[in-house]
Amino acid sequence: MLSRIPFLATAALVVALSFGWLAMRSRPLLGGAGVEPVLYASNLHQPRGVAVATDGSLYVAEAGWGVAGQAAVAGRLTRITGRDQLAVVVDDLPAAAASEPLFAQGGPATLASVAPPTRGGPGAGARMYLLFGVGEGQPSGSVALLDVSEDGAALHPLAPLGITRDEVAAAPATVWGAQSSGSGSLLAALPLANQLLRLDPATGRGVSVTGFIGEGGSNPHPTGVALAPDGSHFVAHFGAEPFRPGSGRVVEVAPDGRWQPRYEGLNFPVAVAVAPSGQLFVLEFAAGYDARSGRFAPRSGRLLALGPQANRRRTIVRDIDYPTAIAFSGSGDAYFTEGGAFRGPGAGRILLVPGQSLLPAR
Repeated sequence: MLSRIPFLATAALVVALSFGWLAMRSRPLLGGAGVEPVLYASNLHQPRGVAVATDGSLYVAEAGWGVAGQAAVAGRLTRITGRDQLAVVVDDLPAAAASEPLFAQGGPATLASVAPPTRGGPGAGARMYLLFGVGEGQPSGSVALLDVSEDGAALHPLAPLGITRDEVAAAPATVWGAQSSGSGSLLAALPLANQLLRLDPATGRGVSVTGFIGEGGSNPHPTGVALAPDGSHFVAHFGAEPFRPGSGRVVEVAPDGRWQPRYEGLNFPVAVAVAPSGQLFVLEFAAGYDARSGRFAPRSGRLLALGPQANRRRTIVRDIDYPTAIAFSGSGDAYFTEGGAFRGPGAGRILLVPGQSLLPAR
């Protein structure tokens, strides 16, 4: 009996240390050092957009991989109902051309859920819009409706995007980020066209909400859009060429189109999202850019919490490899992509930060 006491004490210590280690993995560290995210899904082909359906399921728009002279890896839509529980919903979609500039590529570009997610568990139903980048006969991309039921999934092509303003039509108008407005329309950010548009998904017609002005009158490349609690919208500005670190920002756009900067000094913000708590989060694509090679620094992106004060920001996750999109569940868990650009087939991932880990450290 006495010989068992040291063994039991050692076992109890190991268990306690194990639970402590797991708790620290999902708890913010002091000093803004961030948390280590959970690997939620892997082996994805440039996951370019994410959205959470009303039933809590996660949907991923994969841009695929197209290289001249090689067989393309098709774009697709994937549904994830749990860690490593993946099912391809729609396959054989157009692939993004890796040789094209990032904001001018085709293939699946972004997803926008028709309605916000609930706190319920995964079910069988979902309705969301899938927006494609430029394609043959579709210089401004197109939009389709994804309808998932117990009988299966259907992708209904709705319309090519019709953007009539001359200055917009002259530039590749691939949508990068989109958000359902709640009134049947979509708000979409078009980086190269420098526009925030209100889209009618049924007709594809886009009406300009506003354009933006960057440093020296340059195009600040709007990339992401998120609905603010007061009915305005946050829009991420990636930054103007030649892509200097710290030149990115998040602006707030009023319903009448007037806008003002809210958070400045960011490094290439590529997506924004508002958590159920009302907290604003931004994904930074990279920490730097090498003009000689034309390459953004790999594995240097970050997930940040911003506000409420203009100078208030907190690092949640560091060293993310080319993130492109973020979405929140109804319970406040954050899902974001990794390897959503500049990475070959199978290198993309979805990372998860539980909602309790997003709270400020006490």
